[in-house]
Amino acid sequence: MTTDLTLSEKYLLLCYHPEKGRLLHTANYYNYGLAGALMLELAERGICKIENNKLVLTDNKAIGDKALDLVIARIARADRPKKPSSWISTISQAVLGVKIKQAVRESLIQKRILSTREKTALLIFKYNRYPARNTRPRRQIIQDIQNLVIKRQIGNNETMLLIALLGATKMTKSFFLPEDRKVANKRINEITRNNAFAKVVDSTVTAVQAAVLGAIIATTVVTASTTSAN
Repeated sequence: MTTDLTLSEKYLLLCYHPEKGRLLHTANYYNYGLAGALMLELAERGICKIENNKLVLTDNKAIGDKALDLVIARIARADRPKKPSSWISTISQAVLGVKIKQAVRESLIQKRILSTREKTALLIFKYNRYPARNTRPRRQIIQDIQNLVIKRQIGNNETMLLIALLGATKMTKSFFLPEDRKVANKRINEITRNNAFAKVVDSTVTAVQAAVLGAIIATTVVTASTTSAN
């Protein structure tokens, strides 16, 4: 079942609480991780590569995957090559980021992994939750991650990429016990460095980490300014 899911689908699936259908409390930076997952998918397919620290498309034709096609179209419209960090920010923000998230989530719903439940707040405002329809794929993904990181079992390339993204977006504590987290973080760094797509992975993960750090700094500055004003 998990082999039917893309890297971006697996990443987004891990971001949602399986019963409550809302984002995990550790998924504050999931939008950057999702953007990174899509860039890694393009690299795996040979659709993009890194040249002189810039991301370059090797093919700008649509491939039939809604989320990836949105990314390809946006990169193809650029007037010049940009760094992966620039694309992570562009892909994850505003209207494009929302469309991409919806596309990946809709794919998980169509594959009957997630479901949709409408909720109402204050008797007026309606919103959706996305609990798991089938929890087995998520459990299997987590088991694969733990086996590779803690038990050092052999894992596939996609699991290694997924682990790198979880580490970059500070989500590891949702999937490892407190006593395992130090070892897990060290192992995640090793996995990222030794991956077959090391150059693209390193550039992408570094870009995700930079975006996360920027978001943390921005939040800190706003909080500090608000506190000073009061």
